[in-house]
Amino acid sequence: MVRGLAAAHQAVHGSDAEVTWDGWHADTAALTRAGIPAICYGPQGRARDGGSGYYPQEGEQANVDDLTRGVQVFVRAAVDLCMRPRAEVRAGVRGGTVVP
Repeated sequence: MVRGLAAAHQAVHGSDAEVTWDGWHADTAALTRAGIPAICYGPQGRARDGGSGYYPQEGEQANVDDLTRGVQVFVRAAVDLCMRPRAEVRAGVRGGTVVP
């Protein structure tokens, strides 16, 4: 999934995805605590009036072009993953159910 998102990002944006870490809480926190690998991907907010650009009280806005290109990345990644043979997608992946 990560490689698929990275390739889709490259195809849409013409550059590698920026990999960052931030301390804010996301749904991925609960998943990773349960041992389930998880990533966050999507357009970053833009500050309208300065500030760090991450908080609505500082004027964070979602740019429509950023959202549209983000959708294009997700669609490309989903089509790529869904069109692969299951054996190829599951190669090297442990079987079984993940239980926290």
